[in-house]
Amino acid sequence: SGLSLINTSSGTDVPKCTGLDSKWSNMVTSDEFPVPIGTKIILRCDDGYRQFGDSEISCQQNTQFYFVNEPKCSCK
Repeated sequence: SGLSLINTSSGTDVPKCTGLDSKWSNMVTSDEFPVPIGTKIILRCDDGYRQFGDSEISCQQNTQFYFVNEPKCSCK
């Protein structure tokens, strides 16, 4: 039966996002990495910075995320 084909592995080989891209070093999120592909992440800037671009991004893999307008922070 198809039930015997259920994957019972720990999931360590499943592609995930491992963290934010290093260029977003002044951005924070309440999400804890790693997260599964497709997870939506809410970003915000560190105190003293103003945010531009998207505040919500979607995990693609490793440190790659989907967004329309690249998230950025700049000094206020």
